[in-house]
Amino acid sequence: MPVGASSFEVADPKDFQVGDRVQVKRPSTQEWITALGTDDFGGGVSALGWKQGDVDLYFDRTIVAITGRKITVDVPLTTSLDQNYGGATVAKYSWPGRIYNVGIENLTLVSDFDRSNPKDEEHRWMAVTFTNVEDAWVRQLSFKHFAGSAVFINETAKRITVEDCISTQPVSEIGGQRRYTFLHVDSKPFSSDALQPMGIMITV
Repeated sequence: MPVGASSFEVADPKDFQVGDRVQVKRPSTQEWITALGTDDFGGGVSALGWKQGDVDLYFDRTIVAITGRKITVDVPLTTSLDQNYGGATVAKYSWPGRIYNVGIENLTLVSDFDRSNPKDEEHRWMAVTFTNVEDAWVRQLSFKHFAGSAVFINETAKRITVEDCISTQPVSEIGGQRRYTFLHVDSKPFSSDALQPMGIMITV
């Protein structure tokens, strides 16, 4: 299945129906990691290389059509699915606790810090965070002095819009995991008892 495709075949589609929420998992197999050359980043520090299972990719989708064994989802997948590198699985799920259609608008958010320490980190890191939410937005916000991120979109958030926002004058050390103004973490597996895995049959 090539990058940008929105249809795939499953071995048995009887447990799926149009409208189902599904999660597609593309596993990070050793074969895939080796082919990418990301098992060793050089410099004599082999521990930094990717490990099997550490960088699995997950895609949150909705089924819009089923024809025979072929399932079509609402949004194309941004990676290829190759049987030689582990293929993929698809599982339907339910999420009763997820909230929808919420927004934050027209605010100025300022993190107070120790003015005697220009690298102070004992103050607010994140201004706005999105977790377990879908179809949400941040619009026309101004952020100042946050050490981490103005907007942090967690892996459990979906379809988040950030519009007409500005973040200035961050206060922190200069280093990793800091000053990621608009940070989006990729999707992870859902911890839901409703997940029902089903293998995807890769066809060319």
